[in-house]
Amino acid sequence: MVRITVAVPDELATWVRAHAAERGTSLSAMLRQMLEERMHQELGYAEAMRSFLTRERRPLSLSGRYPKREELYDREVCRHRDKPGP
Repeated sequence: MVRITVAVPDELATWVRAHAAERGTSLSAMLRQMLEERMHQELGYAEAMRSFLTRERRPLSLSGRYPKREELYDREVCRHRDKPGP
C-alpha cells in the first residue's frame, strides 16, 4: 500500500477528523472508501459509455421512411386513434 500526504485547510481537516470519529473509523479508511466509491462510479460510467458507443448501429425506422412532423403532431389523427373502432 502506498502512503500519500494530502494538504487540506485546517477547517476541512477538523471536520473530516470529526466525521471519521463519528463513524467509528480512521481518517485513512474513510478517505480510502470514498475514493474507491468514486473510482467505481467513474469506471462504471466509462464502461457503459464504451458499451453504448460500440454497439451495432441500426436505423430508427425499419421501413426506411421517417414520419413527417405534421404526421406526428396532427391532432386529427390522434383523435381518431382515441375513438373506438367501427
